[in-house]
Amino acid sequence: MAQGIKRAVDLAKEILLLGKNNLNQLGKLTVKELMKIKGIGEAKAIAIAAALEIGRRRQAGSHLQKPVIATSRDFAGYLQSLLQDHNRGGICRGIFKPIKPDQSC
Repeated sequence: MAQGIKRAVDLAKEILLLGKNNLNQLGKLTVKELMKIKGIGEAKAIAIAAALEIGRRRQAGSHLQKPVIATSRDFAGYLQSLLQDHNRGGICRGIFKPIKPDQSC
């Protein structure tokens, strides 16, 4: 049994490495990407992807309530949570950092 536990821990480490040790990156992995790890077939990859999706939806569900935005920090946090899983190719990369008046995106 200890061998099976060790293998599960090793798989978890490999999955995290594939997601660059970042839960947001991990949530963006596809089933095919997860299946590249030895020991993860289609069924396990789908289960992992489903668990990550449930986590994402749970987090997104907290936004169903209207947030109270009193400061610019509150607003930035709200936007970050909404946009964290989207490709930011068309969004100004400096949106969450101060921009000098003469600096463009």
